[in-house]
Amino acid sequence: MGAGATLKTAIVELAGLPADAWERQMLLPLLARLRYDLPNDPALHGANEENPMRSQEWYETFKRDLQAQGKAEGKAEGKAEALLTVCLRRGLALSDQQRAWITATHDVAALDRWLDRAITATTPDAIFLSDAPH
Repeated sequence: MGAGATLKTAIVELAGLPADAWERQMLLPLLARLRYDLPNDPALHGANEENPMRSQEWYETFKRDLQAQGKAEGKAEGKAEALLTVCLRRGLALSDQQRAWITATHDVAALDRWLDRAITATTPDAIFLSDAPH
């Protein structure tokens, strides 16, 4: 098995892992970039390797997906920070558990609901209503 086939197999196996698996998050971008950067040498890729343009398209799609994921995570973090700030400024004393819910969620819609409620809530519990995890 040549280096190209081994690299392709490793990428396919990593891509099959759950999106939040540390191995996938750490290694897949590196291996995908390496595969793209390797020269188009039949000795490295083998005669039956896929078209290099397909590899480049796959890599660009993968890169866009990672960027979108990063933007979504950043958006959620920003909304969580805004919610914590609103609660602090309004004198709503959040419990450690409520603070943990806010910082742990990546659900932007839930954070938006909580932020809207925090503007007029008279108690921290009123922010979460039925949204709080059980």
